[in-house]
Amino acid sequence: MTGGSLASVAWVDDRKARFVVLPAGSEWYPTETVADSEPISATVVDSDAIPGTYAHPELPYEITVLEA
Repeated sequence: MTGGSLASVAWVDDRKARFVVLPAGSEWYPTETVADSEPISATVVDSDAIPGTYAHPELPYEITVLEA
């Protein structure tokens, strides 16, 4: 990664999938392409979480939580 510190990067993953979250405007190695907001939806299965669909009020992000 260039253009930022590792403290500003969040890894979200399990054994089957992974994505990286970093601040808009940061460059990501090896492409050196500047990060931008992209639409994303994710589904989380967790017996301890409150089920529902949650959307960010200003960004195209949606998280759906299902009971395990």
